[in-house]
Amino acid sequence: MVLPQFQHVGVGDVIADGPGFMAYWRVKIVDPGQALVYWTRRHPWRGVPVDPTDAAALQKREDSLEAGGTYAECSWGFYLSPQGPHRTRLLIRTRAVSSPAWLRRMPYGLVDAYLSHAELKNIKRRVEQTGGPASFTPAPGQAGTLMNAEQPSPGGPRTLRVAAIQTPAAESVRAGLEHAAPWVEQAAAQGAQLVLLPELMATHYLFTSEMWDSAEPAQGQTVQWLRHNARRFGIWLGTSYLEASGEDFFNTFVLASPDGGEAGRVRKQTPAMYEPCFFRGEPGPHVISTDMGRIGVGVCNDNHRSYLPSLLQRGGADLVLMPHCWPLPVRPKGVVSDRNLRRWHQIQTGLAPLYARLLGVPVVFVNKVGFYASPAPVRWLPAATGMAFPGHGTIADSDGSIVAQASNEEGVISATVTLDPSRKRTAKPGTFGRFVYPAGPAGALTLLPAWLFGRVYAHSKERRQRAHTISAGSHS
Repeated sequence: MVLPQFQHVGVGDVIADGPGFMAYWRVKIVDPGQALVYWTRRHPWRGVPVDPTDAAALQKREDSLEAGGTYAECSWGFYLSPQGPHRTRLLIRTRAVSSPAWLRRMPYGLVDAYLSHAELKNIKRRVEQTGGPASFTPAPGQAGTLMNAEQPSPGGPRTLRVAAIQTPAAESVRAGLEHAAPWVEQAAAQGAQLVLLPELMATHYLFTSEMWDSAEPAQGQTVQWLRHNARRFGIWLGTSYLEASGEDFFNTFVLASPDGGEAGRVRKQTPAMYEPCFFRGEPGPHVISTDMGRIGVGVCNDNHRSYLPSLLQRGGADLVLMPHCWPLPVRPKGVVSDRNLRRWHQIQTGLAPLYARLLGVPVVFVNKVGFYASPAPVRWLPAATGMAFPGHGTIADSDGSIVAQASNEEGVISATVTLDPSRKRTAKPGTFGRFVYPAGPAGALTLLPAWLFGRVYAHSKERRQRAHTISAGSHS
């Protein structure tokens, strides 16, 4: 299906592929309904901002790269091939040349395979939702609920008391739940109406098959614990857990309601780094409809990807929850510089206010605390050592201001935020390529490992057997 509202690209257009057009694509061929071809010449790892409306400056930049002898040149073509009634094949063709010669030995084929795979998944998701947000109906058992963003949110401006609880990594599901219970009680005593716990709060987060020991069926310990404590304290309460469903594992966020019911669930869409070895992602609307409004949910790495702000905006999110399980090196080591560490800490503390400014809604970010170590999934990969969960729990109000922020210690932060429909942004959220912030080469380097580990998961016989056994309820 070709959608007319997206057929506005013209030959000669310049499309940003980074902040300030430090990298960009030129549109070379436009054959409506048939073909679209981009072309670029750029420095492999360093960009210089350029005015996209200044044709002379663009040409000078491209000529200087070629003359300097360090550049990557690439064409990227998308072609539609009719395959009969109601069927069309999308062909993606990439051609590249680079200088100096050693750059040509880079694994461009693997990178291109990953990017093409991600592109096709996004296209599939968009095609399935072309009826618009109001007409999307999740399949039975699919995570999340999507509503028409044009429908008014409940009432006018109103306030809500929210809390974030930072806890350390758990050794077992039971231990993690028991440890968190007093903190939930404390948050409720502070008047919190909605309480957020970290991603995989009670999951034994090890990058070995031991992680599957913490997996639960759809209505396992964690979900029952959430529902019990939500009813006990009359609050909305959420965290994610490792869910076994059929022959698959998912990182599933569940929000329990004050009456002890389940308001909804959202599965992590984009597992990061080693995670794709142990659970797979699932695209979804990332919005849960509740009596207090529409609650947007981004599970850790999803919040860093450029697709999420638009999904939340289209789903009419009134508030956004960001549970994380994100450790960082304690100090610079190897390829990790002090500058890298400072940048990652800035991202953690700045992600909530960034989304609040992009969407005009309150945002709650939470992370674990304490030291962290884990083996790698395979021996020849580096293990996670000398790391810690830095906390940085943050509550940002709908005007983008930070109203509460935690350090690296276990505990509760709470604040009153304003849900004001008049503050909501209607302009398309600005992002940077595949991320919501300028990620640079380090961001790009995280893409290929995730794709490769996803292939390991796909072919794992042990994964299929264990998921089936747990989801059938024979594992407690």
